[in-house]
Order: sequence, then C-alpha cells, then structure tokens
Amino acid sequence: MKKVRLISLLFFSALMLFAVSCSDDDDPNNQEPEENTPRVFHIAARFDGKDSEVYMAAVEDLTKGSLSFKGNGYALNPVRSARVFTDDLGWVYVFDYGGGYLQKFSYNNGSYTKVKELDVAPVMGGIPHVRPWKINEETILIHNIIARDIEDEAMA
Repeated sequence: MKKVRLISLLFFSALMLFAVSCSDDDDPNNQEPEENTPRVFHIAARFDGKDSEVYMAAVEDLTKGSLSFKGNGYALNPVRSARVFTDDLGWVYVFDYGGGYLQKFSYNNGSYTKVKELDVAPVMGGIPHVRPWKINEETILIHNIIARDIEDEAMA
C-alpha cells in the first residue's frame, strides 16, 4: 500500500510540475528556427578550485577551432552538477542536480538570459537530487527512484 501511495504521489507531483511550468507564450527571441539557421551546441564545463564553478557556452561547429570559457559563457553558479538539454524552439534547460532547480534560458547571439526558474524539491518530497528526462518538445519528466532491499521471508 505504501509503495502504491508513493508511486501515485510521485506521478501526481511530476504531473503538477509540468502543468505549472509550461506556458504558451513564447519569447520572440525563440521563434521556430529557419532552415538556414545554424545549429548551436550548448556545452557545460565544471572547473574545480576553491569553489567549483560551472559555465555554459555555445558553439556552432564542434569540428573546428577551440572553446575557451575564460571571459566566455554563462556562469551557472552555485551549481554542483548541471544537466543541460534543449528543445526544438531554441530554449535551453539546465537542471541543478545539487540544488533541485530547473532553469529555462533563452539564447540569442552568444548571450543567455534566464527566463524562468523552478524549485522542484518541494514537489519531490524535499529531495533535490532528482533526475530530469526530456520526453518530447512539450514535456520534461522530473523523477526520483528510491531502491530498497526487500528480504524474502520464504527464503530465510
């Protein structure tokens, strides 16, 4: 019974999260890309030092040149571990694994602008270490898997 209740709660939480996090109003900077619009790759990198730093920068060609984060990119701090993914409309999503925040960015000519931030921990039972999964262009699933060993009393 507890397992069914937990699964139902997680499913309902994920459903509610998506219902409140999406809207139909699109930023004019993020219109459908034209056929001749170059593809952009968004790269996140972590640099260890006194405090870990995570930066995100974009490149159009992964086969030529080099990418430096010095004086370039968007600082995602304080983020311990970032999961970055995009959609076909040009939005960039960053999930802060250590903090439990899902952030939505617009990208235009080398510049990132944070559009929205959503704290998913409250709807996930206070757990910030959940996993994002892009289902399709309209849906992002935030889930958590809790594994517990179950002893079979018949085997004992």
